[in-house]
Amino acid sequence: MKIYPSIENLVNELPDLDWDASFYFNRDEWNENPFGAKIMCLTAVEEDEMEIVESEHDDLPVVVVENEMQRFFDVETMRDIITVQKRNHPDSTVEDYVKAINHYSEYDAFLTE
Repeated sequence: MKIYPSIENLVNELPDLDWDASFYFNRDEWNENPFGAKIMCLTAVEEDEMEIVESEHDDLPVVVVENEMQRFFDVETMRDIITVQKRNHPDSTVEDYVKAINHYSEYDAFLTE
C-alpha cells in the first residue's frame, strides 16, 4: 500500500505501477482540493490479503474504509486518462490532468478538447 500526498506525485510514478492496482480517495477531499488530496494505491495482491467490508455500493478493504476513502480508478484507467491528455496536449500541467480526471469521472469519456 502506498499513499500519494497529491495527484502530481501519483502522475510522476504512474508508469511504474502494477497494472492491476487500484486507487482510492476521499471524494470530499478531492472536491475541495484535488491538488492536495491523498490517494491510496493498493495492488490486487494486497487487496486479496486484506479484510473486506461490505457496503451498499462496493466491497472495500478495511484500510480504505478506515481512511474514509472510496474507489477512484484502477491503474490502467488512470494511465489511459493521463496518456490521452498528454497525447492531445503535450504541454499539459497538473491542472490539466485534474480536469481530464474529473471529466472522465463525470462522463466516463476522455477529455478531447
